Amino acid sequence: LKAVLKKAHEWGYVPYNAAADVKTEREGKKQPQPYTREEIDRMFAELQPQHRQIATIYLHTGLRRGELMELMWSDVDFEAGTITVRKAKNEDDRTVPLSAEVFQILQEHRQERRARVVDLRVFGETADIRKVLDRAAVRAGFEEGRRHRLQHRLRDSCATMLLDAGRQLDEVQEILGHRDIGMTRRYAQTRPERLREAIKSTFG
Repeated sequence: LKAVLKKAHEWGYVPYNAAADVKTEREGKKQPQPYTREEIDRMFAELQPQHRQIATIYLHTGLRRGELMELMWSDVDFEAGTITVRKAKNEDDRTVPLSAEVFQILQEHRQERRARVVDLRVFGETADIRKVLDRAAVRAGFEEGRRHRLQHRLRDSCATMLLDAGRQLDEVQEILGHRDIGMTRRYAQTRPERLREAIKSTFG
């Protein structure tokens, strides 16, 4: 709006720029909003098996919604135990190793698909479980403030749980597919208990 009024004044449409002295407030950076393991267990317990499997893939891989929706069977390497993300937000392909649980989920899903129609995409539109997670969070008794952007917060949770397990930030960066490690810090939260443990293990 400031830019529009500035041009309007320069071009003589308005006598002065009414927004010239208005200062833009600094926007805060995205803060990680991961779930605790207890919250994840509560929410997952409210999901149907097929939705719980998709949620597990989001949690164990850190994939974005569009990435999982666009994932092709040709990008699942069962021999190597990896998936290749080809339609990433930053346009860089990346390879993500599969946990044992996700490996089994994909194997079973492939067997089910073979019995029906062959689909080039692994999940397609069914990978969008935002509304399903919303309903599950309500049933699980989540406060309203903890029910915001549930599916995306599984990505935050993936990053944070990797840090909890002692993984390095650059490893988390590779899994999430960020070009800038500073962006990874917006997803991965260092929990207070980890800071306490860092001091205790170093200084006693």
